[in-house]
Amino acid sequence: MDYRATLIKPTALDVLVVGNLTSEQAETFSRGLKTRLELTGTDWRRADKATVATPLQAIIQKRLDSTDSALAAVYVPLRYDRIEGMACSYLLSQMVESWFYKQLRTQEQLGYAVFMLPVFVGDRAGVGFVLQSGRYQPAYLYQRYQAFFAQTAKRLGALEPADFEQYKQGVIVQLQQKPQTLGEEVDLYTGDLDRDNMRFDTRERLIARMRSLTQSQLSEYYQQAVIKQQGLALLSEISGVGEGSDPADYAHPAGWTLFPNASALQQALPVQPKETERVEDRQEP
Repeated sequence: MDYRATLIKPTALDVLVVGNLTSEQAETFSRGLKTRLELTGTDWRRADKATVATPLQAIIQKRLDSTDSALAAVYVPLRYDRIEGMACSYLLSQMVESWFYKQLRTQEQLGYAVFMLPVFVGDRAGVGFVLQSGRYQPAYLYQRYQAFFAQTAKRLGALEPADFEQYKQGVIVQLQQKPQTLGEEVDLYTGDLDRDNMRFDTRERLIARMRSLTQSQLSEYYQQAVIKQQGLALLSEISGVGEGSDPADYAHPAGWTLFPNASALQQALPVQPKETERVEDRQEP
């Protein structure tokens, strides 16, 4: 009980109410919960988050007793603020994922799980490319990644303006869609709540930035992140060589730093500075 009291009582209560409660009912519930738990905390604190402050080229390697290998390549550029980085990473992922799948899955048949996704490290937004293969080791997969990356840089630069606007409008429509489930509705607020942003305006700001995003700006984002690697570049490699004695074949570009695991990499990254909270944005129950 002493441990429980030490852990819980100094906590400040954070409550997100989504549903059919009135504001008065939500406030009554929150006050009752605070009283019931005897909470004394007044500061809303979040766990420290790693961020990217300087360029870093990192590698994590692991061997598994299976026949499948995998390669994840993650690129998070430095020079973009949170909203602009989110806009670029969302749009780039929507545009390039189908190219990535068609080239490496359909045409080259390198693996069966092939996808691309936005990636976040603190407030930095980047992109990740993932491929799982039952035939090829990470070293060969990385060679094919590099060939695809070079082709994509050219393709982005040569994209017709009308096609770019169509891609962009498709992402904007997705962002504007109303939530279909309670879980989706909660997801609209949890990111801002985690950042102590009680204005809950990230989606509106993201859509506004997406509308003004140009083709040249997106191409430059891709250049900074993937081609020039001006930020975090990470290769996470799994070599599935079964129980045999065949050596794993990892990609290890010159000058990149090998980390024993993800925890070691996280410790090498700086902690993201905490933002100064506006007093009027918070209401204590």
